[in-house]
Amino acid sequence: MRVALNSISFAASFTVAILTLYFIQYFTIGMIPKLRHWTWKRIYVKDVIFVAVALLVIITFFDFYLPY
Repeated sequence: MRVALNSISFAASFTVAILTLYFIQYFTIGMIPKLRHWTWKRIYVKDVIFVAVALLVIITFFDFYLPY
């Protein structure tokens, strides 16, 4: 049971951290007109960049621990 609770807790914390950082970047940097329409094969480049930066920030500065 502890493994399941730890997995759920870790996944939820990681998801909240990524979404928070993504939306901060989206509503600040993402409103630049040239970034808004920059695509590569039907994928918005800003989304890939924002997720990569969010992952880098989380891995570098956040420390997740297992509470259960």
